[in-house]
Amino acid sequence: MPGWRIRRAVPADAPAIWAIHTRAIRETASSHYPPESVAAWSGRMTPGSYVEPIEARVVIVAEDDDGRVAGFAQLNPREGIVQACYVDPDFNGRGVGRALMAAVEDEARAHGRTALLLDASLNAVAFYASLGWREEARAHHELAPRRYCATAAIADRLGRPTPTTLSRGIAVEARTHNAPPPCPPQGRGLPLRPPTRPHPDTLPKAGGA
Repeated sequence: MPGWRIRRAVPADAPAIWAIHTRAIRETASSHYPPESVAAWSGRMTPGSYVEPIEARVVIVAEDDDGRVAGFAQLNPREGIVQACYVDPDFNGRGVGRALMAAVEDEARAHGRTALLLDASLNAVAFYASLGWREEARAHHELAPRRYCATAAIADRLGRPTPTTLSRGIAVEARTHNAPPPCPPQGRGLPLRPPTRPHPDTLPKAGGA
């Protein structure tokens, strides 16, 4: 089974993160969304859009043994929101998403969080359920005029820390799964309520997975 090295993203990772984000939407999330929504969603970003979130939030990447970035995740530790978790379609089903989420949860615990929430795209609901997250509500968010993205608001109460700690920068053993990466989230705090604001792509705007 392959291993993934988990580390904090740096600004030089922005082009690779953009490419993964765009491909994951167009090739994986497209199984649950119409072409016009996929186009509106994936067209919101540029590589430069990711630099500010990398510097201001917790953005982590998973690398293979050759140093290729296979996926990324973003956490707002102050608000307890997982703002993104995307996997390069070339690496789907190889445990990248699980490795990223384990690192995100460890980072959240290190910041004193006892619970997390996210807004998942419909194609990723089963993946989060397999990790113990629970669906609380469904919502529709406007990506562009008359272009909407249906999402599931999902929450997780953090339990014991995993063996992986981001601060140590150690490799994470991959676990096989078949779930694709999620849609950008929206939401705030626990208990969870259906999101009501227009659906942003949170990484480019770094405003608030």
